[in-house]
Amino acid sequence: MMKYGSETKKRSVKKIVILVVISLAALVVIAALCESLGLFPGSLLNRFAVERYLHSQYQKDCQVTYREYDRITKTYGYDCRLDGVVFFMSASHLQVRDDGYFEEFLQNKELLRALEQNLSVLLEARLEAQEISLDLSSLKVEMRLPREAYPDSDQTTVDRLREHHLSEAKLTVSLLAEKTSFEEYKKKVAIALAQLQEICPTVPSFCQFFYYYDAGPGQELVLQYESQIPAFLFSSDENGVLHTSGMHFIVELSDEQARKVKLYGMFRIVYLVCIVGTIVGLSLLWIVRKRRRMRAKAGKNKSPD
Repeated sequence: MMKYGSETKKRSVKKIVILVVISLAALVVIAALCESLGLFPGSLLNRFAVERYLHSQYQKDCQVTYREYDRITKTYGYDCRLDGVVFFMSASHLQVRDDGYFEEFLQNKELLRALEQNLSVLLEARLEAQEISLDLSSLKVEMRLPREAYPDSDQTTVDRLREHHLSEAKLTVSLLAEKTSFEEYKKKVAIALAQLQEICPTVPSFCQFFYYYDAGPGQELVLQYESQIPAFLFSSDENGVLHTSGMHFIVELSDEQARKVKLYGMFRIVYLVCIVGTIVGLSLLWIVRKRRRMRAKAGKNKSPD
């Protein structure tokens, strides 16, 4: 009898452990889906990431308040207060994307603008020499240039950064041309990348291309395509640029594509609700059945009056 009771107890403990593990795994999946959709608890989890980042970087306590979720960049935005000043931070997937405190108060902005101007002039001259209709709209550099390490903004410092330290930079190149097909776009990006390789002796940590076209008088420029090129693909030749999967993306969607994206978004929400409902339902069912068994067992064990 004791052996039977011990085995029953072991099975019950095993079931409880399995249920707890499944529930935790489901909660992780649900949290990840919510975070990607800009829903709670994504705002809370990323706020903790921002607080941890600020404390580790500047060893000071700070106040972090959630402001908004940007559905275009898929980042969470926060208003922060440190040393009596207010600044903006963004984060996603538990990683800080923009350090507003550094950008506003510690960055050598003059040197960064001079570096962007230098790269823009060099790239624009090379693109004009090509036999294609492709203009440089802008070139942005994301790079930490603290004033303590880089107090000067002269041409010598700019040249040194371009020749030896671009491995620490992220480049965003905006191109302007006529509306074109996806295949023709990839050929133009291959040409632009080849010219960018010539003016960058060191490989940037990341490079991003945006392709715009003019929709007509009085209309804003339309973003048609985007390319993302990590450091290990920066040295790709034309064949590599044309045939590497996951490098190029269509941004401007047709009506049919927009409808499919909307349906996919609705499906994700329904899928999330179904998962939550299933987990809650199964958990309640297990609890009800467990209580019934315990009551039945207790009734059997009662001694007759």
